[in-house]
Amino acid sequence: MQEVKLINFNIYEGGLDSEEPDVHPTNTGRLDAICQWLQSQAPDIVTLNELNHWDSTILSKRAATWGHTHSFVMEDTNRDYRIGVTSKYSLQIVEKMHEGFWHGALIVRVAIGDEDLNIVLTHMNPTSAQARVQEAVRICEKVSEQPDGLWILLGDLNSLSPDDRAFYEQQKVANVFRENTKLTKKFLDEDGSVAYGVLDFLETRGGWVDLHRIVDGKAQTGSPLELDYSVPTEWQVDKMHAVRMRLDYVLGNQNVARRTRSCRVTRTADTDKLSDHYPVIMVFTSHPIQ
Repeated sequence: MQEVKLINFNIYEGGLDSEEPDVHPTNTGRLDAICQWLQSQAPDIVTLNELNHWDSTILSKRAATWGHTHSFVMEDTNRDYRIGVTSKYSLQIVEKMHEGFWHGALIVRVAIGDEDLNIVLTHMNPTSAQARVQEAVRICEKVSEQPDGLWILLGDLNSLSPDDRAFYEQQKVANVFRENTKLTKKFLDEDGSVAYGVLDFLETRGGWVDLHRIVDGKAQTGSPLELDYSVPTEWQVDKMHAVRMRLDYVLGNQNVARRTRSCRVTRTADTDKLSDHYPVIMVFTSHPIQ
């Protein structure tokens, strides 16, 4: 049974060492380290958030360092924070979504053997919990227009999951968020409670499965007080990462969930200082797992 390894990674502002004018994605030490780490992981598919200053030529050259010959970067996102996909398999661009998104969303189709894997990559609104719900609605509406098959939705969703509610309540994160106006708007509902609306909508209304809780094709129940957090890292540069949170997700439809081997945030000595987010690694198989 063939296994496919996918990595989703928010590399923080293009992987640049700084925002100085002479710093570019072709001459940054941090990005070199990111590429070396990706090469060491031997992924089949990579999805990237925050490709600031990147274009198709830069992504193509960088992707070659981790063995990928197919790539696409959405250069016309609504803001500088571009998104992109690389793959060892051929890619087809299905649609670029702009309207109603803070950054945008990209739908690509990856040909794996005799099947197509449909990927929706996005970077959701970083300022408003309510605006992110509307982005989730638009994504689900668009996917509902597409043929059934294998579907994955992933990226920096800037959102909290109700599956992690026990941890957030124990840590009293709502109190932390209330101390800062930007954190309040980003992570709390209008009534002051923690906003879980995005993941709740995607799972209950959109039919998506949070693959983080899938092992060998079956849903697992771990300790509700343990959090597989994706922020902050030891390289803490974002004040919005005020507490440990899981903001980066890989979701799938039931067809993908039944094939999912594992899906975990990767926190290691290597990834501690590559970005302000930890990467997520998801492995799935060519056939449903019995």
